[in-house]
Amino acid sequence: MKTQSKVVEYDFEASEFNCEIAPGKIIKAWGFNKQLPGPVLRANAGDTLVVRVTNNLSEPTTIHWHGIRLPASMDGTDGVQKQINPGEVFEYRFIVPDAGTFWYHSHTNETVQMERGIITEERLGSCTALLLSALIFGAAHLINPDSSIISAICTAVVGFVLGAAYIFSRSLWMPIAIHFSWNFMQSGIFGVITSGNDKTGGLFNLNIVGSEYVTGGAYGPEGTIQAVLLCIDEVIGQLPRLLLGGVKSFVGKVPIGNTGGANVPGFQPIEIPEELKQIMNK
Repeated sequence: MKTQSKVVEYDFEASEFNCEIAPGKIIKAWGFNKQLPGPVLRANAGDTLVVRVTNNLSEPTTIHWHGIRLPASMDGTDGVQKQINPGEVFEYRFIVPDAGTFWYHSHTNETVQMERGIITEERLGSCTALLLSALIFGAAHLINPDSSIISAICTAVVGFVLGAAYIFSRSLWMPIAIHFSWNFMQSGIFGVITSGNDKTGGLFNLNIVGSEYVTGGAYGPEGTIQAVLLCIDEVIGQLPRLLLGGVKSFVGKVPIGNTGGANVPGFQPIEIPEELKQIMNK
């Protein structure tokens, strides 16, 4: 028996809240009505669904109704629907055309608001984890040609800096960029040996002559005292903050789960021709 169509209304508040994901395990989360996952919406095919969203987050957001056929202005996609800025209220209103199970999610700054998962830290803490990962990083380079205990220690110090770069930025892009640029400058620009590997040819072709402690010998500049001092200088500058305050102190005001603390705006809405609007709204 077909039921009469009706208007189904919900009120959503997008905000940050403390979420207990397991007994005693509390994280900072972004969600609707302080729920993770968000509230379940129920309606019948043919009903008019109304969802009023109040954005109390620190950056714009939207709701994209995944798989539901609806007007483009209600779609929640950057460049199609205007973003809901902090402090604003937006009302989604559309007819639900089909029966089914659908999911909804933000379509603004998706790397933070949708794709980002749960980040937890082990009991040992970031400092111990950095030291262990640095030792493993250095030891792994012992299999490289012409490696030594000295070169492994030098590489371990570099590994500490790479790990600290991730903790600082909360993004793998920073340590990847540092590592890539470090290796590219050695082999691609100066044409010197990198981590004991053969020369690949660069913009210049240098032969470094001198003491092994200064040149790195057959292992390359990564095994030099200069490289170690450079990395130690960075470690000394950051380690006390990490020891005293943990991750929160180390990264300053950057919240875990945000892209380096930066507010990454989405695309601005584009102007859609009236003819196209009429087609999309049918």
